[in-house]
Amino acid sequence: MRSAQALGGDLPEWAMIRENDPVEVRIHGETRLLGHVDDIQLEMADGEIRATVSGRDRTGDLVDCSANPTGPGEYRAVHLVDVIGKLTGPFGLAVSADVDTGDPFTLVARGRSGQTRYVNHRKAVAPARGSGHV
Repeated sequence: MRSAQALGGDLPEWAMIRENDPVEVRIHGETRLLGHVDDIQLEMADGEIRATVSGRDRTGDLVDCSANPTGPGEYRAVHLVDVIGKLTGPFGLAVSADVDTGDPFTLVARGRSGQTRYVNHRKAVAPARGSGHV
């Protein structure tokens, strides 16, 4: 790749992409996805090089981790949005509710499996919006 620059040639766009690089996908000027590059696969055939870049949005990091929010091991008198916010905050994800999430829970033990349990208890869903928002 560097030899192309040394010879005065331009580097192809994909040559500057590295694993873990941040990614922002915009459609008509609106951010639709915030994430990072997971993998770059290069294929060479018939004198051409093809690069396939794959990755995921920020919420994909939640799949690969264990819940380790900051704060106490349990929360008392806490709203659903606050529970989800404590779990997703370290990943830079914002949380909001489009529906009434009900009264505060009396007692909530932290943990990712708890997140699903409390969301289901309120008959709600917590979809990833791709733009760093749950």
